[in-house]
Order: sequence, then structure tokens, then C-alpha cells
Amino acid sequence: MGQNAIRTERDETPPGSLRRAMRAARRPLLGIALLALSAGPLLLITRMPVDPAMSDGSASAAAGLTVSDLGHGRGVVVTSVMTDGPAERAGVVAGDRLMAIGGRRPQDERAAIRQLDDIGCRVTLDVLRDRTHLVTRLDRCRGSETYGQDTGR
Repeated sequence: MGQNAIRTERDETPPGSLRRAMRAARRPLLGIALLALSAGPLLLITRMPVDPAMSDGSASAAAGLTVSDLGHGRGVVVTSVMTDGPAERAGVVAGDRLMAIGGRRPQDERAAIRQLDDIGCRVTLDVLRDRTHLVTRLDRCRGSETYGQDTGR
């Protein structure tokens, strides 16, 4: 080589060492790739069909909403609604206060989620929205409809 030649690490590393180093570097990558491939089916099985917006409060995937406790026995408020879920089809929106689920007043968020998850296909929800009392039917098996409202309560 001439004086102006650029020297690299390869020029300084004995050929046997370079091969060993390359093989050693590939082993962890191969291990990571195998781990990712083996975990793939598990990730598909455990994926929940829940909207990312449903992250705060307690969630009911079956009803398609999350709720938070208002505290001091004042009930619960809906914090988010899953797009195209049963709650959205029933007309429930974030900020609604759940006054009753199937005729029973939820005391806290855990009780509300338990009531929502224990229902069959259909349940009546009494909702308070902007000082307006709404009665809606949540249908987990099909679409839902709002069938009455009573203003001023």
C-alpha cells in the first residue's frame, strides 16, 4: 500500500477474528428475530378490540365505554365512548352521567362496569346530559335506540 492509503479496521483485524466477530454479532440478532416471530401469534390472540382513546377510567369493552368515579357516592361519568360500539349506537357521549343501569344506580366505577358487563343483550340506561334526563337502550347484540327523554330533571 502507498503512504496515502486509507486504513480501516478490517486491515488491522486478523481474518479469523473478523469472521468470529461477524458470527457473534449475528447470534443476538437471530435470537431477537426468533423471539419476535414466536411472540407474533400470542400478540394476535391477546389483542383487544378497544379504542385507544379508552385509556382513562375503568373500561367495559362489551358496552364500548369507559367511566370514572365522581366520588362521595355521586355515581359515575362516561369518560370515553368507543367508535361504532354499543354505547355510541345508543347515543351515549363522553361527559354523560350514568344515573342508572338497568334500573340500578351505580355507586362507583367498579359497580358500573360490573353492571354493564353482567347484562344480557339489552339494558336501559338513564343518562343525565346538560341537565336533561335521557333514557336509552344499549343493545350489545345489535344497534341501539334512544326512545325517550324527560327534560328538566
